[in-house]
Amino acid sequence: MKTQNLLLSSIALISALVAGTTNASAQAVIVSQTPGYSAEAGEFNLTPIVGSGYAAAAIVNNGYESFCISRAAGIGLPGTYYDFVSANGVYLPDNLTISKGTAYLYSQFATGTLPGYHYAGAGIIDPGHILSERAEDAYQLQLAFWTLEGQYWYGAGPGSLSAAEDLANPWLALVASNFGGGTSGLIAAMAANTPGGLNVGVLNLNTINPDGSVGSTVQPVLVLLACVAPDSTITAPISVLVSSTNNRACAPDAGPGATYVWTIINGTITAGQGTTCITWTAGGSGTTTLGVTVTTAAGCRAVGSKVVSLTPPPPVNLGHGDTATIGFWHNKNGQALINSMPNSPALANWLAGSFPCLYGANAGANNLTGKSDSQVAAFFMTFFNVKGQKTDAQVLGAALACYVTSSVLAGNNAAGYGFNVSPLGTGAKTYNVGAYGLAIGLANNTSYTILQLLQQANLKKCQGTFDANAFNNIFDGINTTGDIQ
Repeated sequence: MKTQNLLLSSIALISALVAGTTNASAQAVIVSQTPGYSAEAGEFNLTPIVGSGYAAAAIVNNGYESFCISRAAGIGLPGTYYDFVSANGVYLPDNLTISKGTAYLYSQFATGTLPGYHYAGAGIIDPGHILSERAEDAYQLQLAFWTLEGQYWYGAGPGSLSAAEDLANPWLALVASNFGGGTSGLIAAMAANTPGGLNVGVLNLNTINPDGSVGSTVQPVLVLLACVAPDSTITAPISVLVSSTNNRACAPDAGPGATYVWTIINGTITAGQGTTCITWTAGGSGTTTLGVTVTTAAGCRAVGSKVVSLTPPPPVNLGHGDTATIGFWHNKNGQALINSMPNSPALANWLAGSFPCLYGANAGANNLTGKSDSQVAAFFMTFFNVKGQKTDAQVLGAALACYVTSSVLAGNNAAGYGFNVSPLGTGAKTYNVGAYGLAIGLANNTSYTILQLLQQANLKKCQGTFDANAFNNIFDGINTTGDIQ
């Protein structure tokens, strides 16, 4: 970049797009260079800040640091100029689009992430050097920008003829590695940038005429565009069944280089993390909350969330294969099934924990906590061997059916005996209590799940109002209606 003593009249091309227009929509910036941040070419400062997203390392004296694009264009420093943002990255007076490599390097520089750049070196001058560490880096980075724009080369130019020599510049080597490596990567980086790509645009500067109108184009510089947040709206069902699998959620595509980080509360992501769409498994009750953070290649970020209601499956009436009569649990097959339950004493502890007044801490001698499968099998036999009405055996038989038919609790062993096995099992099936509802504290002629009826039996045991005749009729009906035979 040519500086103070260059006459603006030496510029051959004046922008027809802005020359002679009024300043009605023009904004002005002060352009200067700060000691320690630049050589004759390199970083310079524009105040006030234009655009957004700059790291603290790229902001100096309340202005942002930038680099010139056109090597042939001149500008007087310090000076005040009108500025016009080109979001498409077209710089005047050349009327060209900045390269992909230029956008990449400036995005890294302005966001404070350019590897190896001595951001903290403005006040450090190494022995034997004239410039500060930051100024030396700024000079090499400026040459890299000019090289990527086809205006400077280290070897026999122009352009690709010097690509091998150009790679001696550390910033050009970085660009080359990011665009495929070697000289071919560097050449690929010289292609025109996608408009707005990497959130980098051009700030075209114009002189201010004595009457306040917009004068001739001087130097174009680089700028981070005002960040446009991506769309992070999550598309997912309003509600799904509890514990359902292969549910799908998607966020809009935010373009090449975008990232997607998904989260879930009360559920599990099973596939798609890091992409626009995921599949997920719902939790067991309540709601599942999905979240996604979408970040564009330019670093613009947005967070989206969606709450999905979890609904229980529709009631299914008790049917063949859901239960067994107490005669089954008494015979060798029923006893073998009880003894085959995994993770003993899991069965006993489930019975004790789910129905404490029937089989747990409040059940006195019937407390099954910590008992083995064989002890549970023997416990059933004591109920079965009672003379007369066998209410306790009927209730326990239904409880055993609920446990063995749940694949979550007991695996799939019961299928081999003719039972219907599913994640929720028989406990989720419904049975109409007919005329016995009021006798057990519920409504007559109403359907309840088997698990609800077991819980009601437990409640009545706790309250000391257990109607053995009513419960016997209900659970005998359950065990007979759903019998595996």
